[in-house]
Amino acid sequence: MKGNVAIQDNAGVPLITPSRGTILLVSAAFPPWTEVGAARWEGFAPYLNAAGWSLSVLFEEPPADSAVDLARAARLGTGVTTHPVRRRSPAWRGAVLRAAAMFRTATTDDEATAKVSHTDVHTPADGVSLGAVHPRVFFGAAVNASRARMWIRDVIEISETLRDARDATIVVSSGPPHDAHVAASAIAARRRLPHVVDLRDPWVGNTAISTLGSGLFGGPVDAKAERRVLLAAAAIITNTPSAAAALAARHPEIAGRVYTVLNGSDRAPQPARALPDDAPYCIVHTGTLYLGRDPRPFLQAVAAVRTRLGPAHAGRLRVLFMGHPASIGGRRLGEWATDFGLDGCFEERPFGTRAEATAVMDTAAMLVAFQGATPTQVPAKVFDYVSNAATLLALTDPRTATAAVLEGTHALVAAIDDTDAITAHIEHAVSQAFAGVPIVPVDVDGRFARATQAEVLEQILIALQAP
Repeated sequence: MKGNVAIQDNAGVPLITPSRGTILLVSAAFPPWTEVGAARWEGFAPYLNAAGWSLSVLFEEPPADSAVDLARAARLGTGVTTHPVRRRSPAWRGAVLRAAAMFRTATTDDEATAKVSHTDVHTPADGVSLGAVHPRVFFGAAVNASRARMWIRDVIEISETLRDARDATIVVSSGPPHDAHVAASAIAARRRLPHVVDLRDPWVGNTAISTLGSGLFGGPVDAKAERRVLLAAAAIITNTPSAAAALAARHPEIAGRVYTVLNGSDRAPQPARALPDDAPYCIVHTGTLYLGRDPRPFLQAVAAVRTRLGPAHAGRLRVLFMGHPASIGGRRLGEWATDFGLDGCFEERPFGTRAEATAVMDTAAMLVAFQGATPTQVPAKVFDYVSNAATLLALTDPRTATAAVLEGTHALVAAIDDTDAITAHIEHAVSQAFAGVPIVPVDVDGRFARATQAEVLEQILIALQAP
């Protein structure tokens, strides 16, 4: 985009917004894909576009069986062009799978369905030996390393063929997967453009298995690649202050180039509301349970509160989980809920669109967020929840980034395994609501607004364009 962009204010008076230039964004996920990683730049794109930036986006083409939501792509802005890049698999993958199938014991249809349709909630191991790792893990690591190398190469080659990508003045990458950063770094180096690394999650593997696989198969996104890319970057952005501090401590050379831009909320805070007499008190969680997000202590706490409410009010308590089905210890979530005494008040709903999830959240008197995979992460759900007129219950260690971000708000924080503390929080919130005390959004003062964070991001980009 060259020159100026003519827009109008609310009164229809023409205004002139200076063109800032074109951002080439390399992102593993982007709308219409509904992967959680798509939400961050889906939120920033309209604000940057309105401020005069064009965006040329190279992102991973959604797999054929993945969920897409075209409505999410429609809100991006007219200055955003998207170019999906298919993530190819190596030719040898199929040959290995066919050979392995000759020796594999057939599974029943029920067993196969259970493996595919349910996410197992587990805690990553602290240490792993070679002998303890299943051969499938090594095979998967080898395939992923090969797919990453091919995707990086394809992104670099395609970026040379696109006019809007060639007009870029800044290159930005968002991950994980972190091969987006490797590809963007190479593009920026070729064109001598500033590269901004947007780290949604830490680069170094969260599990010993992922680190082991990367080291054995020479993956292009290992710790050496992290250091090489970050040292060459013009700016590095993290989504929490604690993540920024941890990164700067690991790489002191980049300390002056590390910034924090929170995810932010895309909705205006709802008005405070009082729960109507005899209305149900709905406790809602939307999203997938994984990586140590064990909900059993929470379910036990809800059951304890239900018992204490007695016959007069116990029937008003409702619990709803919306997302991909999960299993804990080999058993499904609904089975655990029944065991804990929540039969009749617990409901599971399948994963849906963002609009469907928003509609569910709007019914909630309490919204529950489980801890992130690492202490420096804030689950994206926190920013989805803060604008709702619902009590936010964050189940995370008080020393995590989530607790730090929520400090100074009226959100409730308890360790994920502290059943007594969770029980006390839920009981207090329920009793207040039943007494008619209005429920106020966490973001009542607008501190978590996406527009605020987009302004921080834009100032970083503008500074990089200065002569």
